[in-house]
Amino acid sequence: MDFSRLVGAPYKKGGSDANGFDCYGLVRFVAHAARGVDLPEKPIGWRRCGRLLGKDAPIRPFDISGMRRVWYHHMPRGIPRN
Repeated sequence: MDFSRLVGAPYKKGGSDANGFDCYGLVRFVAHAARGVDLPEKPIGWRRCGRLLGKDAPIRPFDISGMRRVWYHHMPRGIPRN
C-alpha cells in the first residue's frame, strides 16, 4: 500500500484515519492496512499481540518501538524499512 497519501494528515486526538491521526491511531491504521493486523485501541494491549524483543535485537519492518517508562503514555511510530 502507498502510504504517501497520509503525509500531511493532521493530528487529531483519538483519530485513526486519513482525516486525522493520533500516535496510536496511526500505528493501528498502518498495521491493519499493510498486514491486516487489528491491534487493540491502546498500546497496553499491544504487548499481547506480538513478542518483546531484547534491546540488542535487530529492528525489522513493522516492528513497533516503545519506551519502557512511557510505553502507555506515548507511542513512538513504528519503523517501516524496505
